[in-house]
Amino acid sequence: MLGNNTRLVFVGIGRSSAIAVFRIVEGVEPALSFESMYRAGGTDQPFSTLLENKNIGNLDPEDLR
Repeated sequence: MLGNNTRLVFVGIGRSSAIAVFRIVEGVEPALSFESMYRAGGTDQPFSTLLENKNIGNLDPEDLR
């Protein structure tokens, strides 16, 4: 929880080795609001090229430290 009572949800996405960040929106029907996406590694080439060059970042969200 952030200092201003904002609650965040971090979702690990295994196949693309990414982490999505959502903010919980309070209200009568609580909802998730997309905030950010994180994926280590290169982003300037097609995924197949990045994979071949081993520049895809973390292989699994569990690898993040």
